[in-house]
Amino acid sequence: MKYIHILLSLVIFSSVLHAQQAFSKTWIKDSLDGNYTVTVSGDYYEEFAGPQIIRLVDHDSVLWQKEMGSRGLHLPCVSNIGNVIITKWNKLLMFDKKGDLQWEYK
Repeated sequence: MKYIHILLSLVIFSSVLHAQQAFSKTWIKDSLDGNYTVTVSGDYYEEFAGPQIIRLVDHDSVLWQKEMGSRGLHLPCVSNIGNVIITKWNKLLMFDKKGDLQWEYK
């Protein structure tokens, strides 16, 4: 009986440890013409756990990259001219090809 309790305790402990580990998560979206790719990445644990990075790539070169200090960025999309629209909780944000914020809509 003692061994069953020890085994059960170890199983519960290991499942709790595994459930609390953050892992990397990345969303990738290409423009329709394939010239641009936008990515959002960060550590994920039942939602994003820390800063996230938005990156716009033109073929193999990074045009811009921004680290957003708070979590909540999801579902990026990119147009054929390099405009990036992304959701952040209850907002839409649009960045141009240079990485400048063009508008924010709640």
